[in-house]
Amino acid sequence: RFLQHFFHAATKRWMKPTTGLLYLTLVRGQCSRWKCIEGAEKQGLVLLRRGEFRPPPPPIPVATDKSANSEKKTKKHVGNKY
Repeated sequence: RFLQHFFHAATKRWMKPTTGLLYLTLVRGQCSRWKCIEGAEKQGLVLLRRGEFRPPPPPIPVATDKSANSEKKTKKHVGNKY
């Protein structure tokens, strides 16, 4: 029932009527146990692809001004001169 409520909320509140995509990741066996496909079809959703999970590549670090300035040399305080 959880996924049926989730699909209902997704189609009514989050997704665009004809162009929205919903990505769902489940552990092995969960799709059949939770009757995922049947629940999605009741809300008008269509399964486009099913396969092994492949995480996205890690983000590429972007240099910023702060990171470039982090290597500035610091001056040592030697003594009190007035």
